[in-house]
Amino acid sequence: MSNLPEDLKDCEGMKDDVYLFGKWAKIFSSPQLLYQRLMHNMPAHFTEIWVDIQDANKYLRSREYESYGESIGDALVLAVGQVTETN
Repeated sequence: MSNLPEDLKDCEGMKDDVYLFGKWAKIFSSPQLLYQRLMHNMPAHFTEIWVDIQDANKYLRSREYESYGESIGDALVLAVGQVTETN
């Protein structure tokens, strides 16, 4: 993750997205907070997460990698939480 800003430095239109993603991803360095968030969000969004994972498996088998990534991303956001300025 620490290399991401450097790798994308020439992508002017992505600077805000990279910044927000970096803030959001910090939760992965705090296992207790991540655990609390998952224990709250997983039961609350179980059905949607399950559908996203099933869709992702379907897309992976059919080599639709962009759709696969979108489905995994959707499941991850439901489980971990939205990307916001306050993450």
